[in-house]
Amino acid sequence: MEKQFPKNVRQIGNVCDEPKIYVEDYVDTYLNQLRQKALDNPAGAVLMGERHEQEGQEVVYILGALQMKELEVNGNDILIREDIWEYIEEEKKEYFPSQEIVGWCLIETGHPMGLNKGVSRIHMKHFAKDNSVFIWKDALEAEEIFYAYKYGELMQMGGHYIYYEKNPAMQNYMINTRRMIGVTPCEMVEDRAAKNFRSAVREKMEYKEIDSIRQCFANISGASFDRLLRSITSAKQVYTAGFDVASFLAEILSYRMKTFGFPFEYLDASRSAFPQRLMFATPEDLLIVFDFPDYSDYCLDAILYAKEKGMTVALITDYVTCPLAKYTDLSFYCDSQTDIFKNSLMAPLFFINLLMSAAVYQNNEKMIEFLKRREETKKFEQSKKHN
Repeated sequence: MEKQFPKNVRQIGNVCDEPKIYVEDYVDTYLNQLRQKALDNPAGAVLMGERHEQEGQEVVYILGALQMKELEVNGNDILIREDIWEYIEEEKKEYFPSQEIVGWCLIETGHPMGLNKGVSRIHMKHFAKDNSVFIWKDALEAEEIFYAYKYGELMQMGGHYIYYEKNPAMQNYMINTRRMIGVTPCEMVEDRAAKNFRSAVREKMEYKEIDSIRQCFANISGASFDRLLRSITSAKQVYTAGFDVASFLAEILSYRMKTFGFPFEYLDASRSAFPQRLMFATPEDLLIVFDFPDYSDYCLDAILYAKEKGMTVALITDYVTCPLAKYTDLSFYCDSQTDIFKNSLMAPLFFINLLMSAAVYQNNEKMIEFLKRREETKKFEQSKKHN
């Protein structure tokens, strides 16, 4: 039966080349723990695993890692003594008897990233099988480069996969050799648990944020959006308001639109009451309000006052159930629910970017003027540098 691709997978980088490289998460954890050891002296590990052809693709699975004791690196020269190889063979028989050597990893600091002649020589001498893998890791920074041996040379890969399974062989090796890297079993368990938790939270958040943007886009009425654009273009003055986290959205929209020459003004709730700020507002003006749970009385009062002045009012909020929606002329809905923060800003920021782009592209004169002024600013900044 042909081996199946792992289901619980996280992609790192752009995986477009072959072989496809899958690193089991315990191996990834172990190699990252070796970084601490490599701060003083370079560290190395021999990679254990399997090579397969699946669905017409060449695939390498890295299921284990055996630390090389006392790896000697001097500039570009790397020495792996015979006794180290004997030790690796013994460890392989004990911990990974059914697996083959699929490559190696070098962890160091103080050297430029990438290949050197020493690495190439070692790989050609000990690991020169098709699709064998070399991993370079920086001991100080969370940086790494993956290579695969193809067509007689090591070629840099665009990305790889991390996948999750029980992997008792690697667990057993990590526990029994913990003193070599100065990590206790509890720390290993905690590190694994933390990574799993972070991975689960990240995947859940990414799905939720992307879905909220999709829903925001789907909820936009073309007629309402066009009306808002016309109101922005024709208004003598556009005011923006928000409370709590929504004030950030109101401020960024006002700031960006003023940059393009639109007559925007942000109503800062912390500085003065809105009646004074809207004292000279007319029916030709527009108020754009951002409000999300918990809905604020400040925003409601601003909307009611603006309606008394005959202004057009647009609301950006989370759902049609928002109590302020019934008082406004235009309402747009951006789901802000999140499992961690009170309100997510991803969908509202998407709406802001969409609105700004559409407003600018519909007003060519403002775009041309903006580009002209930006060029003048660049020239001024360059002249200051020369002076």
